[in-house]
This record gives sequence, structure tokens and C-alpha cells, in this order.
Amino acid sequence: MKNNKSGFIVPLLVVAILLVSGGYYFYFTTNRVEDKSENLNSNIRENKSENNVVSEPENKKITTPIIVENKKTPITSVKPTIKIQDINSLSIEELWSIYTEPSKYDAQIVGSASKGISARLGQSAKGSAEIQVEFAKRLLNESGNIGERISLARVLGESGTSEALATLIRAIFTTKDSELFRSIIEQLSRMGRAKSSEQAAQMTFEIKKGWEAVATYEDSKRNLSLYYPFGGILAKLGDPDSVRFLRSEAVRGGSTISELKSSNNIPATVAMEASNGVKGLSSISILTDSLLLNDPTLTEFVWSGQALSSTGYKEGASALVEWAKTAPDSCAPLVEKWLSGLRDSHAHAYMKEINTIGKSIEFKSPVVKDAVLKVASKYAESE
Repeated sequence: MKNNKSGFIVPLLVVAILLVSGGYYFYFTTNRVEDKSENLNSNIRENKSENNVVSEPENKKITTPIIVENKKTPITSVKPTIKIQDINSLSIEELWSIYTEPSKYDAQIVGSASKGISARLGQSAKGSAEIQVEFAKRLLNESGNIGERISLARVLGESGTSEALATLIRAIFTTKDSELFRSIIEQLSRMGRAKSSEQAAQMTFEIKKGWEAVATYEDSKRNLSLYYPFGGILAKLGDPDSVRFLRSEAVRGGSTISELKSSNNIPATVAMEASNGVKGLSSISILTDSLLLNDPTLTEFVWSGQALSSTGYKEGASALVEWAKTAPDSCAPLVEKWLSGLRDSHAHAYMKEINTIGKSIEFKSPVVKDAVLKVASKYAESE
């Protein structure tokens, strides 16, 4: 019995020891895990806190220079990369886009675009008609930016078209801005080169309208400044109609030179002075016909002879010499003056030929012949 009890107690003691040991182990390991978890959470919190502390000033260090940099160099100031050599390959619409947004491009590019537009307008390139209309609207807009309007006047003047001329004439009668007025006068003074007889006729038509409108222009102080560019254009055109018009305007101031000088007639005086700038071959026959008047006191005669001298062609010099063969003694001073005023190199060469053969040429007036040979010898000596 005793042995049975003893055998039963021993196993119970073993089980009890195991349970106690297991409980202790479980308690010990659980506390270790919790301690580690707490330490880990603590580290995470610390790290997170440290990261927040560091990242805030770092963000400030990164963003602050960017803001300052953007203020110094706005994105809109970055200029598109267009090279000068690319201008010729752009359409008139693309050139117009550059011209109307100058802040986006370098000044040299904008200037080249302006010249490109003028050239395309002068060539009647595709899209030029629409651009002409847009230019006219902006130039004639009295409330528009004056700087842009002056630029538009320059572009139109450089294009040299009859449409541009009509727009500039209209603008000069409507603008109240003195700076724009002067700019248009300057552009008109540079115009007068027609590419065809049709264009010359159209430009003559526009100028004649402007000339006649000056008489009724409300600001009489501007009259003189308007007549001169108009007269200059008509003279450079050299169109038969423009020549007849200028000559008739001069005669209107006085049929004789003395009457013209005493008339104080501004348009007549300007028209007379315009004879010094006549160009072109198309009017030589008209001018030669008036030389048959052979009267140095007449305005028409003097105007025509001076215009022949100014034409800049050998044909003009030849016409004067041919007329001189039958001219009276009284015309000798004008013969010398007109032949001395020849500007063209071909005309000079012609006069050198006259110097060679002149003595054999028959003249009605020995005085006139002496005047011709005197001038011819000067051209020969200038070699």
C-alpha cells in the first residue's frame, strides 16, 4: 500500500514541477516580447519625430531657392530658339506671330521678321492680303499702342505696295499723334519704286488723291510736310500720268517762272522742285515734246528740261542733245545746266562720246554748241 502511494506521488510531483516551470517560462518570454515591442514602438516614435524635425527645415531649404529663382527668371521670359537663317523659311503668318509677340523673341529676330513681312507683302505672297487688312486696322486705330503703330507704318512703307501706300495716306490724314505723323512722312519719302506699270499707275492714283486732299486738310501747318513726300513719290514713279500731273501743278502756280516764284503757291513750288527727282524712261517722249517750246521763261519748258536731266538714263541725255541742235541762243545757259546735272554713268559715257564727235555735229546756234562741247569735255576729263 505504501509503495502504491509512493509511486503515485512521484509522478504528481514531476507534473507539478513541469507546470510551474512552464508557467514561469511563459511569463518570462511574454514580458520579454512586450518589452521588445515597447522598445520598438518607442524607437519608431523617436525616429518619426526625428524625421519630422529634419524634413521640415530641409523642405524649406529646397523650396525657398526655387521660389526666388522663379521670381528672377519667369518662365514667360524664356525665348524660343529661332535662328536668323530660319526667317526666310517661315510663312507670312508665322512671321506675323513673331512680330505681334516681340516679348517672346530676341530683338534681332523681331527685326528680321518685320523685314520678312515687308518683303512678302511686296511680293504679294500667300496670306499677304489678310495681313495688309490687319495692319490697316491696327495702324488706323487711334486708341492703339503708338509704338506698335509706328512699327506698322515702317513695315508698310518698306513693303512699297500700292495698298500700303493707300493705308499710309489715309493714316496721315486721321492721326492726331505727331510722332506717328512724322514716322509716316518718313516712310512716304522712301516710297516710289513700282515693279510694274500697273502698280505705278495705281500708286499715282493714290498719291493724286492725297495731294488734292491736302488743300482741304484742317491742319494747314502740315500742308508743306505733306506735299513734299507726295511730290517725291510721283517724281520717282516716273509714270506718264504722274509726270503730267506734277508739271500741270507747277504751271498752275504760274505759266512763267517769274509768276511761279512770286505766287507763293506751296503745291506749285513743290511740284516744280519735284522735277529734280523724275525717274524712268516711260515719260521721256512727253518731256521732249515740251522742249519744242524753246522758251526759257515758260514753266512747262523749264520743268520738262530739268526732268529730262534727272531721269538717270542715257536716253534722257540723248534727248537733250538732240533738242539742243535746234535750240536758240537764249537756251544756251539751260543746256549747260541740264547737261551738267546728268547723274547716270551711262549718260556720262554718252557725253564722253559727244566730246569725241561733237565738233562734227551741226547746231543751229554756235552758242548752244559751245555749251554742249564745254560740258562734254568736263565729262571726258573726269575719267
